[in-house]
Amino acid sequence: MHSDSSGLEGKQELSGGFKQASFKMGPARLLLIIALSIFIAEGLIMFLFSLFPPLHPVLEGVVDAFLLVITVCPVLYFFLFNPLVTNIAERQRVEELERLKSVELTQLVSQLNDYADSLRLDVKGAKGILDVINGEAPSRIDIGNGNKLSTFAVSMPCAEEGGDHYFIKEMPAANGSKGKTVISVKDQSGHSVPCLLRSIATDIVHNSIISQTGVGLESSINELNKRLCGSSIFGDGEYFTSISGEIDHETLMFHYSCNGHPQFFHVRDGAVSALPVAGTKGHGMPLVLFEDADISIGHLQLQTGDKLVFYTDGLFEMMAFKDESFGLEDLRGIVSAYSGSSVSELIGNVLQEMGDASGNTIDPHLGMNDSEDDITIVGIELLEVSSK
Repeated sequence: MHSDSSGLEGKQELSGGFKQASFKMGPARLLLIIALSIFIAEGLIMFLFSLFPPLHPVLEGVVDAFLLVITVCPVLYFFLFNPLVTNIAERQRVEELERLKSVELTQLVSQLNDYADSLRLDVKGAKGILDVINGEAPSRIDIGNGNKLSTFAVSMPCAEEGGDHYFIKEMPAANGSKGKTVISVKDQSGHSVPCLLRSIATDIVHNSIISQTGVGLESSINELNKRLCGSSIFGDGEYFTSISGEIDHETLMFHYSCNGHPQFFHVRDGAVSALPVAGTKGHGMPLVLFEDADISIGHLQLQTGDKLVFYTDGLFEMMAFKDESFGLEDLRGIVSAYSGSSVSELIGNVLQEMGDASGNTIDPHLGMNDSEDDITIVGIELLEVSSK
Protein backbone atom coordinates (compact mmCIF):
# COMPACT_ATOMS: atom_id res chain seq x y z
CA MET A 1 0.00 0.00 0.00
CA HIS A 2 1.10 3.45 -0.84
CA SER A 3 1.94 5.12 2.45
CA ASP A 4 1.13 8.74 3.17
CA SER A 5 4.43 10.57 2.90
CA SER A 6 3.10 13.98 3.86
CA GLY A 7 4.44 13.79 7.41
CA LEU A 8 7.64 15.61 8.31
CA GLU A 9 9.67 12.62 9.51
CA GLY A 10 12.93 11.35 8.06
CA LYS A 11 14.08 12.42 4.61
CA GLN A 12 11.76 12.51 1.62
CA GLU A 13 12.96 12.82 -1.97
CA LEU A 14 10.73 15.34 -3.64
CA SER A 15 9.72 15.25 -7.29
CA GLY A 16 12.01 18.19 -8.05
CA GLY A 17 15.03 15.96 -7.56
CA PHE A 18 16.32 17.40 -4.29
CA LYS A 19 16.25 16.10 -0.74
CA GLN A 20 14.98 18.18 2.11
CA ALA A 21 15.62 17.36 5.75
CA SER A 22 12.45 17.57 7.78
CA PHE A 23 11.87 17.59 11.47
CA LYS A 24 9.29 16.14 13.79
CA MET A 25 8.03 19.21 15.60
CA GLY A 26 5.16 19.17 18.08
CA PRO A 27 3.26 22.37 19.00
CA ALA A 28 4.61 22.47 22.57
CA ARG A 29 8.21 22.11 21.40
CA LEU A 30 7.76 24.77 18.73
CA LEU A 31 6.22 27.18 21.23
CA LEU A 32 9.09 26.56 23.64
CA ILE A 33 11.72 27.22 20.95
CA ILE A 34 10.05 30.49 19.88
CA ALA A 35 9.69 31.68 23.50
CA LEU A 36 13.32 30.84 24.33
CA SER A 37 14.50 32.53 21.11
CA ILE A 38 12.71 35.77 21.95
CA PHE A 39 13.84 35.62 25.57
CA ILE A 40 17.51 35.04 24.70
CA ALA A 41 17.48 37.58 21.86
CA GLU A 42 15.93 40.28 24.03
CA GLY A 43 18.40 39.51 26.81
CA LEU A 44 21.36 39.92 24.43
CA ILE A 45 19.93 43.17 23.06
CA MET A 46 19.47 44.63 26.53
CA PHE A 47 23.02 43.59 27.37
CA LEU A 48 24.28 45.42 24.28
CA PHE A 49 22.34 48.53 25.26
CA SER A 50 24.04 48.46 28.65
CA LEU A 51 27.45 48.76 26.94
CA PHE A 52 26.55 52.04 25.23
CA PRO A 53 25.36 55.47 26.43
CA PRO A 54 21.57 55.70 26.95
CA LEU A 55 19.53 56.46 23.83
CA HIS A 56 16.36 58.42 23.40
CA PRO A 57 13.42 56.16 24.44
CA VAL A 58 11.85 56.27 20.96
CA LEU A 59 15.15 55.50 19.25
CA GLU A 60 15.89 52.79 21.78
CA GLY A 61 12.50 51.17 21.06
CA VAL A 62 13.09 51.24 17.29
CA VAL A 63 16.58 49.78 17.58
CA ASP A 64 15.35 47.16 20.07
CA ALA A 65 12.54 46.05 17.75
CA PHE A 66 14.85 46.00 14.72
CA LEU A 67 17.51 43.90 16.45
CA LEU A 68 14.84 41.53 17.86
CA VAL A 69 13.43 40.91 14.36
CA ILE A 70 16.91 40.37 12.90
CA THR A 71 17.78 37.91 15.66
CA VAL A 72 14.54 35.91 15.81
CA CYS A 73 13.77 35.68 12.05
CA PRO A 74 16.41 32.98 11.30
CA VAL A 75 15.03 30.84 14.12
CA LEU A 76 11.46 31.24 12.86
CA TYR A 77 12.59 30.46 9.31
CA PHE A 78 14.51 27.34 10.26
CA PHE A 79 12.04 25.83 12.72
CA LEU A 80 8.69 27.09 11.39
CA PHE A 81 8.62 28.48 7.85
CA ASN A 82 11.04 26.07 6.15
CA PRO A 83 9.43 22.85 7.51
CA LEU A 84 6.00 24.28 6.68
CA VAL A 85 7.00 24.96 3.07
CA THR A 86 8.49 21.46 2.83
CA ASN A 87 5.31 19.95 4.24
CA ILE A 88 3.11 21.86 1.78
CA ALA A 89 5.29 20.83 -1.16
CA GLU A 90 5.21 17.17 -0.11
CA ARG A 91 1.45 17.23 0.36
CA GLN A 92 1.03 18.79 -3.07
CA ARG A 93 3.25 16.05 -4.56
CA VAL A 94 1.23 13.27 -2.93
CA GLU A 95 -2.06 14.88 -3.96
CA GLU A 96 -0.80 15.17 -7.54
CA LEU A 97 0.19 11.49 -7.57
CA GLU A 98 -3.25 10.52 -6.28
CA ARG A 99 -4.87 12.78 -8.86
CA LEU A 100 -2.86 11.18 -11.66
CA LYS A 101 -3.87 7.70 -10.45
CA SER A 102 -7.50 8.76 -10.42
CA VAL A 103 -7.18 10.27 -13.89
CA GLU A 104 -5.57 7.09 -15.23
CA LEU A 105 -8.36 4.92 -13.80
CA THR A 106 -11.00 7.31 -15.11
CA GLN A 107 -9.42 7.30 -18.56
CA LEU A 108 -9.29 3.50 -18.52
CA VAL A 109 -12.99 3.20 -17.71
CA SER A 110 -13.84 5.95 -20.20
CA GLN A 111 -11.93 4.16 -22.96
CA LEU A 112 -13.63 0.87 -22.16
CA ASN A 113 -17.06 2.53 -22.12
CA ASP A 114 -16.37 4.30 -25.41
CA TYR A 115 -15.30 1.01 -26.92
CA ALA A 116 -18.49 -0.65 -25.68
CA ASP A 117 -20.68 2.14 -27.09
CA SER A 118 -18.98 2.53 -30.47
CA LEU A 119 -18.12 -1.08 -31.31
CA ARG A 120 -20.76 -2.91 -29.24
CA LEU A 121 -18.16 -4.55 -27.10
CA ASP A 122 -17.73 -8.28 -27.59
CA VAL A 123 -18.55 -9.57 -24.09
CA LYS A 124 -16.57 -12.74 -24.59
CA GLY A 125 -13.58 -10.60 -25.46
CA ALA A 126 -14.11 -8.56 -22.28
CA LYS A 127 -14.23 -11.76 -20.26
CA GLY A 128 -11.00 -12.73 -21.97
CA ILE A 129 -9.46 -9.49 -20.70
CA LEU A 130 -10.56 -10.38 -17.17
CA ASP A 131 -9.09 -13.87 -17.58
CA VAL A 132 -5.78 -12.38 -18.71
CA ILE A 133 -5.73 -10.01 -15.73
CA ASN A 134 -6.44 -12.71 -13.16
CA GLY A 135 -4.81 -15.67 -14.89
CA GLU A 136 -5.88 -19.26 -14.52
CA ALA A 137 -6.39 -20.39 -10.95
CA PRO A 138 -3.83 -23.06 -10.05
CA SER A 139 -5.36 -26.43 -9.11
CA ARG A 140 -2.44 -27.23 -6.80
CA ILE A 141 -0.02 -25.05 -4.87
CA ASP A 142 2.94 -26.58 -3.03
CA ILE A 143 3.45 -24.45 0.07
CA GLY A 144 6.36 -26.28 1.74
CA ASN A 145 6.65 -28.26 4.97
CA GLY A 146 5.10 -31.24 3.20
CA ASN A 147 1.81 -29.41 2.54
CA LYS A 148 -0.10 -28.35 -0.55
CA LEU A 149 -3.29 -26.47 -1.38
CA SER A 150 -5.82 -28.13 -3.66
CA THR A 151 -8.23 -25.65 -5.29
CA PHE A 152 -11.39 -25.93 -7.34
CA ALA A 153 -13.68 -23.16 -8.59
CA VAL A 154 -16.87 -22.78 -10.62
CA SER A 155 -18.14 -19.41 -11.86
CA MET A 156 -21.26 -19.25 -14.04
CA PRO A 157 -23.04 -15.98 -14.89
CA CYS A 158 -26.79 -15.94 -15.39
CA ALA A 159 -26.20 -13.57 -18.31
CA GLU A 160 -23.18 -12.88 -20.47
CA GLU A 161 -22.34 -9.71 -18.55
CA GLY A 162 -22.06 -11.28 -15.10
CA GLY A 163 -20.93 -9.45 -11.99
CA ASP A 164 -19.07 -12.32 -10.26
CA HIS A 165 -15.31 -12.59 -10.56
CA TYR A 166 -12.55 -14.24 -8.56
CA PHE A 167 -8.87 -15.07 -8.55
CA ILE A 168 -6.47 -17.37 -6.70
CA LYS A 169 -2.83 -16.34 -6.85
CA GLU A 170 0.37 -17.75 -5.41
CA MET A 171 2.54 -14.84 -4.32
CA PRO A 172 6.33 -15.41 -4.19
CA ALA A 173 8.35 -15.44 -1.01
CA ALA A 174 9.52 -12.06 0.27
CA ASN A 175 11.54 -10.80 3.24
CA GLY A 176 12.44 -14.30 4.36
CA SER A 177 8.87 -15.66 4.27
CA LYS A 178 7.74 -18.73 2.31
CA GLY A 179 5.14 -16.80 0.35
CA LYS A 180 1.36 -16.79 0.51
CA THR A 181 -1.74 -17.63 -1.48
CA VAL A 182 -4.22 -14.81 -2.11
CA ILE A 183 -7.91 -15.55 -2.70
CA SER A 184 -10.51 -13.00 -3.77
CA VAL A 185 -14.17 -13.53 -4.64
CA LYS A 186 -16.16 -10.44 -5.67
CA ASP A 187 -19.76 -9.77 -6.65
CA GLN A 188 -20.45 -6.52 -8.51
CA SER A 189 -23.87 -4.91 -8.32
CA GLY A 190 -25.72 -5.23 -11.64
CA HIS A 191 -25.40 -7.44 -14.71
CA SER A 192 -24.77 -5.00 -17.57
CA VAL A 193 -21.69 -4.39 -19.71
CA PRO A 194 -20.56 -1.50 -17.42
CA CYS A 195 -20.71 -4.02 -14.55
CA LEU A 196 -18.25 -6.23 -16.44
CA LEU A 197 -16.06 -3.21 -17.11
CA ARG A 198 -16.07 -2.36 -13.39
CA SER A 199 -14.98 -5.93 -12.70
CA ILE A 200 -12.03 -5.49 -15.07
CA ALA A 201 -10.98 -2.15 -13.57
CA THR A 202 -11.42 -3.44 -10.01
CA ASP A 203 -9.15 -6.44 -10.52
CA ILE A 204 -6.57 -4.38 -12.43
CA VAL A 205 -6.25 -2.18 -9.34
CA HIS A 206 -6.37 -5.13 -6.91
CA ASN A 207 -3.67 -7.06 -8.76
CA SER A 208 -1.40 -4.01 -8.93
CA ILE A 209 -1.72 -3.57 -5.14
CA ILE A 210 -1.03 -7.18 -4.10
CA SER A 211 1.96 -7.37 -6.47
CA GLN A 212 3.81 -4.90 -4.22
CA THR A 213 6.23 -6.60 -1.87
CA GLY A 214 5.26 -6.68 1.79
CA VAL A 215 1.65 -5.48 1.40
CA GLY A 216 -0.63 -7.29 3.86
CA LEU A 217 -4.34 -8.03 3.52
CA GLU A 218 -5.61 -5.10 5.60
CA SER A 219 -3.44 -2.61 3.71
CA SER A 220 -4.40 -4.04 0.31
CA ILE A 221 -8.18 -3.94 0.95
CA ASN A 222 -7.99 -0.43 2.41
CA GLU A 223 -5.94 0.77 -0.57
CA LEU A 224 -8.31 -0.92 -3.05
CA ASN A 225 -11.32 0.76 -1.46
CA LYS A 226 -9.54 4.13 -1.30
CA ARG A 227 -8.41 4.09 -4.94
CA LEU A 228 -11.79 3.03 -6.31
CA CYS A 229 -13.64 5.59 -4.19
CA GLY A 230 -11.27 8.27 -5.50
CA SER A 231 -12.01 7.39 -9.12
CA SER A 232 -15.12 7.73 -11.27
CA ILE A 233 -15.36 3.99 -11.93
CA PHE A 234 -18.32 3.54 -9.59
CA GLY A 235 -21.37 5.78 -9.72
CA ASP A 236 -23.96 6.47 -7.05
CA GLY A 237 -25.46 3.26 -5.72
CA GLU A 238 -22.81 1.05 -7.36
CA TYR A 239 -20.65 -1.15 -5.15
CA PHE A 240 -19.32 -4.67 -4.82
CA THR A 241 -19.14 -7.26 -2.07
CA SER A 242 -16.02 -9.33 -1.55
CA ILE A 243 -14.38 -12.02 0.49
CA SER A 244 -10.60 -11.74 0.33
CA GLY A 245 -8.03 -13.83 2.16
CA GLU A 246 -4.38 -14.76 2.45
CA ILE A 247 -2.94 -18.12 3.49
CA ASP A 248 0.55 -17.77 4.96
CA HIS A 249 2.55 -20.72 3.62
CA GLU A 250 4.84 -20.83 6.64
CA THR A 251 2.40 -20.47 9.54
CA LEU A 252 -0.75 -21.79 7.77
CA MET A 253 -2.60 -18.79 9.21
CA PHE A 254 -5.58 -17.67 7.11
CA HIS A 255 -6.26 -13.93 7.22
CA TYR A 256 -9.62 -12.85 5.79
CA SER A 257 -11.84 -9.84 5.23
CA CYS A 258 -15.53 -10.25 4.39
CA ASN A 259 -17.08 -7.02 3.10
CA GLY A 260 -20.84 -7.25 2.66
CA HIS A 261 -20.33 -10.77 1.32
CA PRO A 262 -21.94 -14.06 2.43
CA GLN A 263 -20.00 -15.91 5.13
CA PHE A 264 -17.57 -18.59 3.98
CA PHE A 265 -17.52 -22.16 5.34
CA HIS A 266 -14.64 -23.70 7.26
CA VAL A 267 -14.77 -27.50 7.22
CA ARG A 268 -12.74 -29.50 9.76
CA ASP A 269 -13.27 -33.15 10.71
CA GLY A 270 -16.83 -33.09 9.42
CA ALA A 271 -17.78 -29.93 11.36
CA VAL A 272 -18.81 -26.90 9.27
CA SER A 273 -18.46 -23.36 10.64
CA ALA A 274 -19.70 -20.16 8.97
CA LEU A 275 -17.24 -17.26 9.26
CA PRO A 276 -16.99 -14.44 10.08
CA VAL A 277 -19.70 -14.00 12.68
CA ALA A 278 -21.45 -10.63 12.35
CA GLY A 279 -19.85 -7.99 14.55
CA THR A 280 -16.50 -9.78 14.81
CA LYS A 281 -13.16 -9.08 13.17
CA GLY A 282 -13.19 -9.69 9.43
CA HIS A 283 -16.83 -8.64 8.99
CA GLY A 284 -17.58 -5.35 7.25
CA MET A 285 -19.68 -3.39 4.76
CA PRO A 286 -19.54 -3.62 0.94
CA LEU A 287 -16.66 -1.75 -0.69
CA VAL A 288 -16.75 1.59 -2.53
CA LEU A 289 -19.57 2.93 -0.37
CA PHE A 290 -17.31 4.94 1.97
CA GLU A 291 -13.69 5.94 1.40
CA ASP A 292 -12.96 5.77 5.14
CA ALA A 293 -14.70 2.40 5.63
CA ASP A 294 -13.57 0.41 8.67
CA ILE A 295 -11.78 -2.61 7.16
CA SER A 296 -11.06 -5.29 9.75
CA ILE A 297 -9.22 -8.61 9.40
CA GLY A 298 -10.13 -11.99 10.88
CA HIS A 299 -7.69 -14.83 11.49
CA LEU A 300 -8.05 -18.61 11.34
CA GLN A 301 -5.30 -21.16 12.08
CA LEU A 302 -5.54 -23.89 9.45
CA GLN A 303 -4.74 -27.57 9.92
CA THR A 304 -4.06 -30.35 7.44
CA GLY A 305 -7.38 -31.59 6.06
CA ASP A 306 -9.19 -28.25 6.46
CA LYS A 307 -11.41 -27.00 3.64
CA LEU A 308 -12.53 -23.44 2.89
CA VAL A 309 -15.60 -22.82 0.74
CA PHE A 310 -16.35 -19.34 -0.64
CA TYR A 311 -19.40 -18.44 -2.70
CA THR A 312 -21.57 -15.56 -3.92
CA ASP A 313 -25.20 -14.94 -2.98
CA GLY A 314 -26.35 -16.59 -6.20
CA LEU A 315 -26.54 -19.87 -4.26
CA PHE A 316 -29.26 -18.33 -2.09
CA GLU A 317 -30.97 -16.50 -4.96
CA MET A 318 -31.47 -19.71 -6.95
CA MET A 319 -33.57 -21.07 -4.07
CA ALA A 320 -35.50 -17.84 -3.40
CA PHE A 321 -38.31 -18.57 -5.87
CA LYS A 322 -38.66 -22.16 -4.68
CA ASP A 323 -38.27 -21.78 -0.93
CA GLU A 324 -38.07 -18.30 0.60
CA SER A 325 -37.09 -19.78 3.96
CA PHE A 326 -33.87 -21.29 2.55
CA GLY A 327 -30.93 -19.72 4.38
CA LEU A 328 -27.42 -20.11 5.70
CA GLU A 329 -28.18 -23.11 7.92
CA ASP A 330 -29.75 -24.99 5.02
CA LEU A 331 -26.68 -24.38 2.86
CA ARG A 332 -24.43 -25.36 5.75
CA GLY A 333 -26.35 -28.63 6.01
CA ILE A 334 -25.73 -29.42 2.33
CA VAL A 335 -22.03 -28.65 2.68
CA SER A 336 -21.86 -30.76 5.83
CA ALA A 337 -23.40 -33.74 4.01
CA TYR A 338 -20.42 -33.81 1.64
CA SER A 339 -17.74 -32.57 4.05
CA GLY A 340 -15.80 -35.84 3.79
CA SER A 341 -15.39 -35.52 0.01
CA SER A 342 -12.56 -33.78 -1.79
CA VAL A 343 -13.12 -30.08 -2.34
CA SER A 344 -13.92 -30.59 -6.05
CA GLU A 345 -16.45 -33.33 -5.28
CA LEU A 346 -17.95 -31.26 -2.49
CA ILE A 347 -18.57 -28.30 -4.82
CA GLY A 348 -19.94 -30.51 -7.58
CA ASN A 349 -22.38 -32.21 -5.20
CA VAL A 350 -23.49 -28.90 -3.65
CA LEU A 351 -24.30 -27.45 -7.09
CA GLN A 352 -26.07 -30.64 -8.15
CA GLU A 353 -28.24 -30.73 -5.04
CA MET A 354 -28.99 -27.00 -5.19
CA GLY A 355 -29.96 -27.29 -8.86
CA ASP A 356 -32.24 -30.25 -8.23
CA ALA A 357 -33.89 -28.56 -5.23
CA SER A 358 -34.49 -25.26 -7.06
CA GLY A 359 -35.48 -26.72 -10.42
CA ASN A 360 -32.66 -24.81 -12.15
CA THR A 361 -30.17 -26.22 -14.62
CA ILE A 362 -26.70 -25.79 -13.15
CA ASP A 363 -24.04 -27.53 -15.24
CA PRO A 364 -20.42 -26.42 -14.67
CA HIS A 365 -19.17 -28.59 -17.56
CA LEU A 366 -21.46 -26.87 -20.06
CA GLY A 367 -21.36 -23.52 -18.29
CA MET A 368 -25.17 -23.54 -18.01
CA ASN A 369 -26.92 -21.45 -15.37
CA ASP A 370 -30.58 -20.61 -15.94
CA SER A 371 -31.10 -19.22 -12.43
CA GLU A 372 -31.76 -15.55 -11.69
CA ASP A 373 -28.25 -14.68 -10.49
CA ASP A 374 -24.58 -15.40 -11.12
CA ILE A 375 -23.15 -18.35 -9.23
CA THR A 376 -19.54 -18.59 -8.08
CA ILE A 377 -18.19 -21.12 -5.62
CA VAL A 378 -14.50 -21.55 -4.76
CA GLY A 379 -13.00 -24.30 -2.62
CA ILE A 380 -9.54 -24.71 -1.11
CA GLU A 381 -8.28 -27.76 0.75
CA LEU A 382 -5.06 -28.05 2.80
CA LEU A 383 -3.47 -31.46 2.22
CA GLU A 384 -0.21 -33.29 2.71
CA VAL A 385 1.88 -33.46 -0.48
CA SER A 386 1.57 -37.25 -0.51
CA SER A 387 -2.24 -36.98 -0.74
CA LYS A 388 -3.86 -37.45 -4.14
